[in-house]
Amino acid sequence: VRCVDEEGNELGREEALFKAGESHSLVFPTFESYNLKEVTGNENYQGVVEGHVNVVATYAPEETGIGQIAGNEQKKSGVQGIFDLQGRKLQRVPQPGLYIINGNKVLVK
Repeated sequence: VRCVDEEGNELGREEALFKAGESHSLVFPTFESYNLKEVTGNENYQGVVEGHVNVVATYAPEETGIGQIAGNEQKKSGVQGIFDLQGRKLQRVPQPGLYIINGNKVLVK
């Protein structure tokens, strides 16, 4: 199993097969900050492998759920102020945590 990111950069390889009854199972490795997106190379698998099978596992970066406003869009939209992660506008920072302040993600300690 060749493990790559969406641009084709190799993240690693896994060559182990694990016996599961009369067959073998592939176990895909995990990579920090990545999620398994798709597996290719087994499309024509008919249940019997004569020699070897090349499988490519493609991983995508984990999404944090926090986006960023581009510079010009921020100025046009006038996004100013303090917001929590639910998008609620705040008058002040109530406690330490992660906030959006004037369009930037800020960790307040």
